[in-house]
Amino acid sequence: MKLTKKERFTEAIQHFEKSYEFFTRHTWMDKYRYLALLSSGRLSYREMALINIAFCSGQAGDGIMARGY
Repeated sequence: MKLTKKERFTEAIQHFEKSYEFFTRHTWMDKYRYLALLSSGRLSYREMALINIAFCSGQAGDGIMARGY
């Protein structure tokens, strides 16, 4: 998120992809995020990572990639 705030969108995408991969490997952590991470948001962390990748792609000028996500 720090890179996104600094408008370093291409670099931020790499971190969001790693986050997506992490929560894909550790689905229990995403499923029980309220207990494990004290987060009660509606969206899963995997969903948030994909949304952030799409946003950053769009901001970086890659509309096709953004729409894909």
